Amino acid sequence: DSSVVTQASKLRFRGDLDRRLQVELDTNDLDDLLPAAGYVSSEAPARLPVALRNGSARFTGTVTGSLADPRVVGHLSIRNLEYRKRVFDQVEADGAISRTNLQAARFLVKQAGASVEGEGRAALVEWRLDPASRVAGTITLRGLSAARLLAESGSNVRITGDLAGSFQLGGTAGQPELSGNATLAGGEVLGQRLSLARAQFRYASSALTLTSAEFAWGAAQIRASGRFIHQPEDWNSGALQFQVSGKNAQLSELAAAAGLPAELSGSMSAELKGSASVAGPRFLVSDLQGTALVSRLGLGTQVAGDLRLTARTDAGTAVIQAAGDLIGAKVKAEATCLLQGQY
Repeated sequence: DSSVVTQASKLRFRGDLDRRLQVELDTNDLDDLLPAAGYVSSEAPARLPVALRNGSARFTGTVTGSLADPRVVGHLSIRNLEYRKRVFDQVEADGAISRTNLQAARFLVKQAGASVEGEGRAALVEWRLDPASRVAGTITLRGLSAARLLAESGSNVRITGDLAGSFQLGGTAGQPELSGNATLAGGEVLGQRLSLARAQFRYASSALTLTSAEFAWGAAQIRASGRFIHQPEDWNSGALQFQVSGKNAQLSELAAAAGLPAELSGSMSAELKGSASVAGPRFLVSDLQGTALVSRLGLGTQVAGDLRLTARTDAGTAVIQAAGDLIGAKVKAEATCLLQGQY
């Protein structure tokens, strides 16, 4: 048996060099691995993209082949790993890596109560992912806080609950493809406790397609689908198409979130489809078609009647019409908006 010890690391190994080595490595500083990486590849980075923050890493496994072209197989366990200013509590992996291939028979990542686990593989070029490298795998997500995710992304949308899902990864490192389904457990949106929140999606070639999404609270039900094509390397800009339908939404439940009088009552069903351009915080509608029916519209104890709303676009102008019987009188109204500039 032999060993190499530094201030932050300890490496123990036994076996035949250039044949098969049994290896055990413990470290508190991943940069200790850089000199060894330089022996394996002339393209080894000057600094690693990851670091330990009051953490530790342990590897046990075997190294076969020559030092010029080794293959490493074993188990990796890391605590408090930092990547892009985000610290992960636990990382575990069983797998193998060589100059041209990375395989993880099992991996597990935990952070703040959330976990991601699965298996995956990727082609490598001189130990690195190339944009053309093929990737594949399956991933399971559990316990990701929706509120925390939105806050970290800078969104002001208030949604609570825990996200979970299962996903399939494919494509290349430069153009990944991801598909799967997700659910929100214990979710609350606009002050309403959701009894159902689930979605299916696919992402490929800069296009995120929402195949279906379903939400429910009380008697209300909402279904949605759509597609967002973003600009290369820019998720804040692109083109959006959407379809939304809902029924049995109670105005009394939505009044506070919509800034309407708390005494407002009635039941609403609606269908809406359209397209829009997205540029940062700007959401510019280019096409809109929809109808909404409000039954037993009322304020306080007074029931006024039924109201039908329609919306459409025509030659760059949005037209909104309202018609109904309110308090025994027929009502009609129309408003237009020119869809130009910042409108």
